[in-house]
Formats: sequence, C-alpha cells, structure tokens
Amino acid sequence: FACAMEGCSIGPTGMEVEASVEMILAAEYPVLFTGRGAIQAAAFDEVRVLSKLLHAPVFTTIAGKGILPDLPSFENLHFGVAGLFGEKPNNSALRKADLVLAIGNRLTEDDTANFKYPRKRASMVQLDVDAANIGKHYHPLGVIGNPRASLQAIIKELRERLEGGAIDASMARTRDAANMKLAGKLKEYRVKDTKAWLDAEPMKPQRVLHAIRKALVPGDFVVTDASASSRWIGAYYPVKQAGRHLVTPRGVGPTGFGLGALLGTCIGAMTRGNHVAKAKKVLITGDGGLMNAGVSDLETIVKLDLDCTIVVLNNAALGFVRFGQAMLQRGRYIDTTRPEANFAGITEAFGGTGIIQESLETLDKTMEDSINTPGLTLVDTRVDPEEYLPPNSY
Repeated sequence: FACAMEGCSIGPTGMEVEASVEMILAAEYPVLFTGRGAIQAAAFDEVRVLSKLLHAPVFTTIAGKGILPDLPSFENLHFGVAGLFGEKPNNSALRKADLVLAIGNRLTEDDTANFKYPRKRASMVQLDVDAANIGKHYHPLGVIGNPRASLQAIIKELRERLEGGAIDASMARTRDAANMKLAGKLKEYRVKDTKAWLDAEPMKPQRVLHAIRKALVPGDFVVTDASASSRWIGAYYPVKQAGRHLVTPRGVGPTGFGLGALLGTCIGAMTRGNHVAKAKKVLITGDGGLMNAGVSDLETIVKLDLDCTIVVLNNAALGFVRFGQAMLQRGRYIDTTRPEANFAGITEAFGGTGIIQESLETLDKTMEDSINTPGLTLVDTRVDPEEYLPPNSY
C-alpha cells in the first residue's frame, strides 16, 4: 500500500499503457471516475490534464473528493460525486459512458450504487496500485501501478498518437455539448434540491454543512466520521481546492473514526509549516459516531491545547442504520433511536466550549464564531431526525 503514496513511482507495463490508449481512442464518450487512490498518489495535475485532453467529465467517490476543486461553473469538467450518495445527473452520465477510466477507485457497492453506476458490462480501464482491487466487481483492463505514474504514461502515449496532440475537433464538440448538457441538468437539480432544505425547519443536515463551508477558506481541513456524517458530504460539501484537505474514512462501518482523525489532523498539521498549522480543522460527526469514538479524547484535545471545532449532526438516532431500515425495511425501525445526549455539556466539563444550536436564524453566525474561537469548540446542532440520506439508488 505504500506505493499508492506520492513518493512511489512504480509504473505500468508498456502493454497496459498501449491497450489503455487503444480503448480511449476508440471511445465516443469516456469519463474519469476517481477514488481515494488518486488522492494518495497526488495525481491532481494528471487527472486535470487527461480530462482536458479528452474533453471528458470527472466524477469521484466520496473518498476521492479533492482531486479537483468543486466549481459552480464546472469549467474544470469536475461534476462531483457519483454513486449511492452522489447526485442523480452524475449517475445518469456515468451509466451512459462507453468507457470508464477508474483511477484509484475500488468500485465498492457504495461507490457504484450497488454496481449500477457504471453498468456492470461497461467498458473500463481500472488503474490501481493494488492488483487485488482490480476486477473485483467489474471486468476491466487492469493497469497496475501508482495511479499518477500510470496516468503520466497514458497521457504521454496519447499525445504521441493524437494528431497535433489533441482529439478530433468534431469529437471534441460532441463531448463538449454532452458536458454542457450535464452541467445544465446538474445546476437545475441543485437549485431544486437546495430549495427543499435551505430554510426548512427543523434544521436539516445539509444546511449545517452549508454553514460550515461558508465559514471556511481554501486550505482549511474538514474531517468526517464514518456512516451518515461522511455520506452527507458527498453532495453537500463542495471542496474549495484540490488537495488533501478532506479526511474521511473508507466505507461506512468504523463509526468513531472522526475524533481520532481530528487529533491526527491537528497534530500532523503542526509539522507542515506555519500556514498549515494555522488552518482551521473541523470535524463533522453524528451523535452515534461521537459516542462510539469515546468522548475521553475531548480531554486530550484540551490538554494538548489544539484549536479545532467539532460539529455534531445530532438527530438522536443511528442515522445510517435508520436510513437503511427506512429504505429496505419500509420503516420498520428496530433500536435505532437514542437519548438526546448533551455533548455541549460534556465538552464544557472537559474544559472546552460547548454550544447547543437549535435555531436556524443564528446558525451561520454561530458556526463562523465557533470555527474562529481558539481551543476546542463543540457545536451540537439539533437536526431533523426524519431527514434521511439522499436515497438516489438504494
């Protein structure tokens, strides 16, 4: 796994590169579908260059967020997250693609909405440093090696094969038209979706994420717990710059990941220079995740005098499990509600600042003030317990 990291340059074989390029040149509408492996390999420039060269859209998994910034104009051809908790227009486009370039993407059931997006029979090139990840659920051409090194080799070969170093002008216009159509659908989808939660009461988790993003600037760090809290960020937390500024777990199982990851992010940032050390660090977690983490780590944060903010999406429930029961068991709920714990009071007891946030009217100011307050601040946001994760493809 070390070779997935930025410093490892292990590359693909010449045969893998040539076969990949042949498939790319034969495709009418290729797409890039990137995962955490692309982030770990620091393939930021390579993904951007290949997307621009092919006039191909870029989609990511939740763990792959940050490979490119989320721009409202989509001018960088990055359209955001696809999969179980992605956005519907992205899933539709991914399903229509005649070639998927899966880059550092394990293509799990979450990443693909239970293997619907892309289609099971989709033509695919899968780039991964770990051969065990290739072909688990699909039937791709496998390119084994550091994703960054593999992309560099593919881009080099493509430029040599393409006349003038660019794709055919007619093909470029066709792909640009498809991308513009997708951008229009996605903008329309987001406008309609935003109206449903922006001013709604009880307060929605989407609205809390909106307030967090408004209070942060490029270079700040967001950490998420596993389960529901990490799934909300897929569609509702656009990242402001490319890079490793979003720390989120793989999968949905390890609730409690968040508090330890926040500690690691704070301590790690202290070793990366003054500008990184001063960046804001915000943990987004749920009440279930924070309980599973062991709240004693709040004392550690205070003892180490770390500057960070914890935002609890408190719906007094095990949100992801309850969501599954709503979708799969038709609302037959079993043991998924929990007492409404006073996490703000617990934080105060450890020497931090605790806030219970119930008012939508003061949410933005509370979030801005909390994120800019030195030391540990926990904001316990009381969100609508009936607002479930977006069931795009369950």
